[in-house]
Amino acid sequence: MEDHPANRISDPDELAAARKLEEERVKAMSAAPRLAVEPRRRVSKKAEAQLDPQAQPAVVPVEPAPTVERDVGISEQEVRRKQIGKMRRDNVVFEKRQRTKSPEQREEEQWATEQKRTDKGVSGKFVKYSFFAVVGFAVVILSIVALVNKKAPEEVVEQPEVSYPYSEEALLEDDKDELWFHENSNRIHELALQQLKDFYKAEDTDNMRSAARLLRSDDSFTSSAAQYYFFPRLRLDDDRNIHWGVKANGANSYLILNGVEKDFMPASVYFVRDGDGLKIDWDASVCFSDIPFSDLEEYQENRALIMRGILAKRGDLYLGPYTADEYSAYTFSSVDKSKYVWVYVEKDSADDEQLKDMLNYGRFVMNLRKGTQATLKLARGRDSLDNQYELRSIVSDGWVCE
Repeated sequence: MEDHPANRISDPDELAAARKLEEERVKAMSAAPRLAVEPRRRVSKKAEAQLDPQAQPAVVPVEPAPTVERDVGISEQEVRRKQIGKMRRDNVVFEKRQRTKSPEQREEEQWATEQKRTDKGVSGKFVKYSFFAVVGFAVVILSIVALVNKKAPEEVVEQPEVSYPYSEEALLEDDKDELWFHENSNRIHELALQQLKDFYKAEDTDNMRSAARLLRSDDSFTSSAAQYYFFPRLRLDDDRNIHWGVKANGANSYLILNGVEKDFMPASVYFVRDGDGLKIDWDASVCFSDIPFSDLEEYQENRALIMRGILAKRGDLYLGPYTADEYSAYTFSSVDKSKYVWVYVEKDSADDEQLKDMLNYGRFVMNLRKGTQATLKLARGRDSLDNQYELRSIVSDGWVCE
């Protein structure tokens, strides 16, 4: 028999009281919630030694799991279907609210729609009317062309015979120098470069006789005025700086070697044909004139002068004996344009028309030239001012003379 403390009580009253207390203790223990013992964590020996050996494991009360009330009559699929239906209804309501527009937005959309209809109607009418206009215009043009070209079937149009005043041989004879330069361009270019090198070498050694033999004419080269002119010293070591050109001058043509000097300023040397070879035109290359441009204003003699310079048509100056009703005014300047004089020619004369052709003056098809090379024969006029000269003749359309 278990040794219970109540069994050691001899007094019946005390025994009854003890049993009553025992029953109440048992009821209280059965009514109390179950306790769960927290599992012991693994700790190091050092930490375990620091713990109280008498300490008891902590007891954590275990709460009962919440009960979920479920409707036994509804399955999980029906619950899911109801949730999906509710989500769809919510989306429909949200989209409906989004589509709901304010009165201002509806008015703006209505105005844009009406404007688009109006524009479409106008553009459609424009295209339609334009098409009819083009078709009508084409019909009118075709009718006019048909009437102009209409002729009797038996009518025979005879072509008039054309007679040329010059034969082909005569035309080629006039341009023989220009054709010669083009047909022999490679050999001529090499010959021109070699002659120019020989001329530079003769100048450097003061061998004027050898240099004069390379020139077209040595009259100007050997004159006292030659000291005022400087022959261009072109850079011949770089072919990129060398450019060739051929220009016609009446029945004769000449070769132009365009290049740059040592200071890279542009300059030109002129060559003329001499039999089957070339000669250097020293006068054209240095722009030689009877007197320097700086002496023209002081020149008062009656002798005519041959001058090379730049001809231009820049404004008009009519003073002294020259009036706009009787004369045309031109400017004639030096190469560097530091000095110039006014040249007057009888208005509408042959020389006046030739000067206008040289400058494209009054020629609407081509642009006016700012200036062109020319060789003119000038003389003092009666009662003319210091910077006024009259034109006696046009020696050359350029600096190379025949």
